[in-house]
Amino acid sequence: MSFDVIIDGANISHVTSTKIVAARIEHAIDGLSTFGLEAHAILPQYMYNGKNKNKNVTDVSVIDRLLSAKKISLVNVDDDNILISAAFDADSLILSNDSFSDHISKSWCTLELRDFIKDRRLSFCFVEDRFIIPLSDRCKINKYHIEKKGHILEQNTETKVVDIPNFKELVVKNPTCSSIPTEKLPEPVTKLLGIVSDSKKHRLSDVSSKLKKEAGFSINDIFGNTKRASLFLEIRGFEITVKNDQCYVTRSATA
Repeated sequence: MSFDVIIDGANISHVTSTKIVAARIEHAIDGLSTFGLEAHAILPQYMYNGKNKNKNVTDVSVIDRLLSAKKISLVNVDDDNILISAAFDADSLILSNDSFSDHISKSWCTLELRDFIKDRRLSFCFVEDRFIIPLSDRCKINKYHIEKKGHILEQNTETKVVDIPNFKELVVKNPTCSSIPTEKLPEPVTKLLGIVSDSKKHRLSDVSSKLKKEAGFSINDIFGNTKRASLFLEIRGFEITVKNDQCYVTRSATA
């Protein structure tokens, strides 16, 4: 079974270097569920029943409960390597405050894997016992949901909404994507059209930043480059102008 999020159990359970609380893993699993995400934790075996008690969790009963619920896995090898591999194979998110810089520097870590870790790693914090994902990282959750939602609609409904990966493939072949009706466009693309639909003159770089913040995708994430985005907008009634190496978009008065 694949999960939406793989949790770095060792990272999240460490309150301090000497205080290790498994309940934080449980709080994270519950907290992620409020975002519509099913999570599974990876924890080193030694933190559960190792000989060095200073490195063990203080509340073993929580681990027992999570094991019974199949919400956690104990591993005897490099736990970071395992959780990165599990997330990459399942195309899942990763919950950890570890940037995995020691793994990224390894020769086996490809550019694709480095980008994956950067795009899919969620940071977190606890305010007392309250689990929080920073607003700056929630766009990654939004992006994940949009991609998954697109795939589900593609597979299970007759009214097919084009998802972002497929849209990007289509736009490379035909930047105007004139064959796709507006109601079948991915949500971030319709949001883009909404942002630029007033009578104002918008700098495309500003639009891209706003789109990234609100929908989790920049213009380059969707179209690959500004030129394709410009062609797409022009065919839908927008005027594109360039001034001082900046691209601007304005809704045509005749549109």
